[in-house]
Amino acid sequence: SIEIIKELEPDYLFNHNMRAYYFALAYSIKSDIKVDRELLFVAAMFHDLGLVEQVQEENTDHFELVGARKAYEFALEYSTDDEDWTGERAALLHEAIALHTSLKSMMNES
Repeated sequence: SIEIIKELEPDYLFNHNMRAYYFALAYSIKSDIKVDRELLFVAAMFHDLGLVEQVQEENTDHFELVGARKAYEFALEYSTDDEDWTGERAALLHEAIALHTSLKSMMNES
């Protein structure tokens, strides 16, 4: 995923993605929350892809949905026997990215 993202995103956005991953990972460790680290990494890499001009021009959806769709397509395309990205895992990846700006409202509902 790194190679694909680095081709599409400017350095500042790639660096933002890396910080988002490390922050989320540190939070999960500190809070003793078990996470799928690979899924977390891919979600962090794709979460703002919809802000990239060349990707944006191809789509009319909100940037969260664009990034979620691109990540889902990536997961299905690069799934191997050793790394199952089909079904539930790919759907969770899509959902994490699509809702990443809605977390506060989701937490207030529970």
